[in-house]
Amino acid sequence: MTIHFLAAYNLIIMKFVFYLCLSICLVACNSTASDSFILEGSIKGLEDSETISLYYLSLQNDKWYEVADTTRIIDGKFSFEGKIDELTAADLCFGNIEIRIYLEPTKMNLTVDKDCPYAYQLSGTRVEKENIELRKELEKNEVFLFEKIEPVHNIIEQINLHNNDSSIRDSLMNILDKYRNELIANSEQIDKTRLDFVSRYNTYQIAPDLLYLAAKRSLVNIDTIKRIYNSLPEQSKMTLMGKLTDRKIEQIVNQEKRRIPMVGDIAPDFIREDLSNKIVQLSKFRNKNYVLLDFWASWCGPCLKGIPIMKKIHNQYSDKGLVIVGISCDDDKNNWLGAIDKNGLRQWSQILSTQTIDNSVFKEDDISDIYDAEFIPLYVLVDKQGTIVARWQHIGEEELTFIDNLIKN
Repeated sequence: MTIHFLAAYNLIIMKFVFYLCLSICLVACNSTASDSFILEGSIKGLEDSETISLYYLSLQNDKWYEVADTTRIIDGKFSFEGKIDELTAADLCFGNIEIRIYLEPTKMNLTVDKDCPYAYQLSGTRVEKENIELRKELEKNEVFLFEKIEPVHNIIEQINLHNNDSSIRDSLMNILDKYRNELIANSEQIDKTRLDFVSRYNTYQIAPDLLYLAAKRSLVNIDTIKRIYNSLPEQSKMTLMGKLTDRKIEQIVNQEKRRIPMVGDIAPDFIREDLSNKIVQLSKFRNKNYVLLDFWASWCGPCLKGIPIMKKIHNQYSDKGLVIVGISCDDDKNNWLGAIDKNGLRQWSQILSTQTIDNSVFKEDDISDIYDAEFIPLYVLVDKQGTIVARWQHIGEEELTFIDNLIKN
């Protein structure tokens, strides 16, 4: 009896081990690798062939890079694959819509309705339950934001179309200012909700990213964000999103220590190599030339519309001591070079705002950051002593008269 019992017991154990191993193998065959993800889904309201993009940040060799992937809707569905080691925040973008999601190194499914994208459903991740709690608190603000997106983009398009008609442009700018004030107030409320959420649930995995989003928007005092970040568990700070938030806080603190150069200040120096492989150093023009810094980009409509005026300034004053330096804010070198050739901009020096064009996120040597060129076009006029004498977003007759008087005197 004892022998038969032991034999039967051993048989049961062997079967259990066999089925356990079989289950493990099946799970392994149906899951993604631990360093990769698959995001599949559908967007109701998007037609086939329409594009959809996914953006997230990756840390490589202590440097942050943006990973961008774009695909098309096929038979109402889309799919993304990528490499991530741990929980990663990402932006899914289509049209003028952008939603924040959290990726894990696994297989996930996302369903979105174009008419109410804030109510998306993401399955396959453990952390989504945290995000659902937050989204419930933000729903009212997200609805408001979604309802304003299309009108704001329409106004901006109209402003670009009527850039040369000051009366229409001013009227549209007034409308845009109203929308902007409403959106800023809504964004401030969103940031407040996020920070309150982190204070209540500081052990949540998404907490560092909520602080990063608030820091990135710069509507909340950075000291407040830093204080809440310091209260997070050390384990959270060591995650990918925790390290990113720490880096963002450091960047903002350093920027606040650096004074934005205004009229009357000495123009900050910089060194770059232009298209002709010549070194352009701002301080080398002192006691010799007036310098007009032209911050622009190939994708900036108003910048391109201002090119004829820049050519007029170059033709009229280049032999009178005025030097123009074009400073491109482009992230794509081919687009930059293409715009230069298409618009005939090799008449004066053209340089990049950053030392090199890549998809790195934190660029400490960015000239546009140093000069606070948040909105372009931006024109900074520097006299022969190296002093900033004007900062303009637009050059018209009044600004041309200013340049003429400066050079004549």
